[in-house]
Amino acid sequence: MINKKIMYELENKKPLPTIYKQIKRIRKNQGYRLTKEDAAYILAGQLGIDIAKYISKEELNRLGNFITTIGVKTMKTRVSPSRQTFDLKIGGITTKIPCLPKKEIESCINMAKTYQLFYMLENSIRYLILESFEKQGNKNWWDNKVPVKIRTDVVKRIHKENENRWLATRGYHHIFYTNFGDLKEIIIANWDIFKQHFPNQHWIASRMQDLEFSRNIIAHNNKLPDNEIKRIKLYFNDWIKQIRE
Repeated sequence: MINKKIMYELENKKPLPTIYKQIKRIRKNQGYRLTKEDAAYILAGQLGIDIAKYISKEELNRLGNFITTIGVKTMKTRVSPSRQTFDLKIGGITTKIPCLPKKEIESCINMAKTYQLFYMLENSIRYLILESFEKQGNKNWWDNKVPVKIRTDVVKRIHKENENRWLATRGYHHIFYTNFGDLKEIIIANWDIFKQHFPNQHWIASRMQDLEFSRNIIAHNNKLPDNEIKRIKLYFNDWIKQIRE
């Protein structure tokens, strides 16, 4: 949800319909990889609003992580005795990231690659599950084959999304509303379908359990140790080889 104080500042700058149009334009220019929330913050920055007064450090970090993943054109640093401010320019958009140490910017750049890797891995698992059930010809597999708790949690997430319709949807199928740990449970619960892809249950369960811990760190915009990044790369390569074979 867009910070109410920032929305108030925006409404003092421009009419509300114009604000939403410009938020949509910013998202469109970035291939809709930017949430409406973050697009609003970028718009606020363009209009000279100091968003650092209204949003948390975690939210600033999230915005910085996104900026890094789509390519930072320029980065200038101004240092004062109490703070650092980074001016990040992407195309015609310049965003100021205050109170962020240089080491966090460097971590952001390194973690962007890890995020991309995990994004591909997690969604590859989702599509494997989706396509494997579809090949079985069971159109009702979600209701018949997925554990009850997972289905219940997914319904809650969809319901919450419907209450906040301005937010982007996760995907066209219920599988895209599952958590990473849910994917492991679905595979194990339907081992007769998935055993052709893996040596044994322990092989896939142990890897996904290790990856879930790393994923939670990434999801909260924290830096992973180098050994965990190496593990993600190793497991990603293992996954590709196993599925291809």
